[in-house]
Amino acid sequence: MRTNWIKALSAAAIMSVSVLSALVAVETYARYAKPTAYQNDKELGWKLLPNVNITVDNLRFDQTEYQALITTNELGLRESGRKDNPQLTILILGDSFTADPVADNEDMWYVAASRDLERLSGLEKNSIRTLAGGGGGYGTLQELLLLKQLKQKISPDLLVLQFSPNDFMDNHLGVASHGILRTQIMRRPYYTADGTIKYFDSPFAWLWRSPPTAESKIFNKLDQIIQRLQFAYYHDYYLPDSPELAAAYDKEMLTVTSDLLKKIRAELPNIPAVIVNCCTSSDGLNGQWENLGTEAGFLTFSGPSDTIERNKANKKLFVLDGGHLSPEGNALFGRVFGQALFDSGIISAMLKNKNLANTK
Repeated sequence: MRTNWIKALSAAAIMSVSVLSALVAVETYARYAKPTAYQNDKELGWKLLPNVNITVDNLRFDQTEYQALITTNELGLRESGRKDNPQLTILILGDSFTADPVADNEDMWYVAASRDLERLSGLEKNSIRTLAGGGGGYGTLQELLLLKQLKQKISPDLLVLQFSPNDFMDNHLGVASHGILRTQIMRRPYYTADGTIKYFDSPFAWLWRSPPTAESKIFNKLDQIIQRLQFAYYHDYYLPDSPELAAAYDKEMLTVTSDLLKKIRAELPNIPAVIVNCCTSSDGLNGQWENLGTEAGFLTFSGPSDTIERNKANKKLFVLDGGHLSPEGNALFGRVFGQALFDSGIISAMLKNKNLANTK
């Protein structure tokens, strides 16, 4: 009898070691074959890794293939332009439209805008330095917290905040509790009505916040499969709410987003700040973004997203998901944004003030 128990335990031990070894091998290969530009962060939930140099294979919406090179500096920011004595330094904060590897650093919309600004302003090429931070799925609170960290280390001349329609939902803990995107919901900080910061309260949240599992390719792949099954069932990333609850949430989302935009503006009150939306839709709460931005002290620009909307039949402008911009889409968005910035007079005023300061 004892011999049988020993054999059974030995077999179980061998099986366990074999399964564990296989999982480690798969995890190691997955991390090597498909490296990520992100890391877990206790405060922000996740953020771009510093000193990244990763090439990503992408597909446009018209099924043509291309590669995108994403690089970050020591602060985890996508950087372009000269570091030494730039004419202007522009800090851009946003979500996946700003941070995700949908295009090379040099092909992102804010770099395209800066190159146009250089041309229109008669500046040398690469004399405008752009520093872009944020992350896919970021809400406005995460951008505020990131700005608080960055302003201790850099001194931009202009702040550009890239807004997105889903920022309203990403800013609200109650709405998030009805969502299925656990990789974001479980990690993201939320700003509450009383001004405190909270995280999603769940006995399983540690799985998405602890690096061993949160950064595991296997764990995240399994979670992604579950999310797809849930989406196929609900046809949405959020479970349905009652009309009364949805109306209450809408009011709270507007209030929270308004407060956060004002707090972001207050972090850098002595430099110009602009806000641009990646989506032109006026459906739902997104129709309020310009009013909220103006009230918070931002100059708002809707032209770039309006231009993309007018050209939405051009599949070459989008990546496979049909929403995010390809290098060509980024170029178009950036050119329109750069022209709008130039026409606003902000750039010429900043250059004049900076030149005056340099002569004193």
